Amino acid sequence: IVGCNRLYTSSNYGQTWQETQPAGNVDKQWLSAAMSADGSRIIVGENGSSNGSGRLYLSSNYGQTWTSIFPGVGEGNLQDHWISVASNADGSRLIATSSGASNDYTLVYVSSNYGQSWTQVAAPLAANGNWIDVASGADGSHLVLAGYNGLFGSSNFGQSWQRIQPAAASGVRIWTTVASSADGSHL
Repeated sequence: IVGCNRLYTSSNYGQTWQETQPAGNVDKQWLSAAMSADGSRIIVGENGSSNGSGRLYLSSNYGQTWTSIFPGVGEGNLQDHWISVASNADGSRLIATSSGASNDYTLVYVSSNYGQSWTQVAAPLAANGNWIDVASGADGSHLVLAGYNGLFGSSNFGQSWQRIQPAAASGVRIWTTVASSADGSHL
């Protein structure tokens, strides 16, 4: 759970909580979090304006230890705001959206190896999507992007995208949150 510039995990349905610190004993502005179905694999995204950072952090042991990563952009670009992240059921396939320091574009990255390497995908509407939220089905093949220019879905791990918003909502341009069922059929 992201809150008060710190991260907390619970292994007993929220009865007790443990603070975890991916970046050490430093307050960060955490923007996004996702985990595998069993909770062992966690990914969190940081606001790039927070203490000169802009990283994703991965844990494969319930948040006990963390690895800092910079998908696709390298360590030199520390102004990215990691707005949204999603994971498939086992944590092997991840999707993350990042906006630059000026917040006028959003890039979409996917990983198929537990976050060890990342590929920037050709998101719909290129850089003008301003993607606010992402969701993933259990196997990671079905993905959904919600943003300023609509709602888009992919059934091939983010390689291609189609507009999927309801016809009755054709005038709605800003979609702020999205969720997916395990098989990706229910949104």
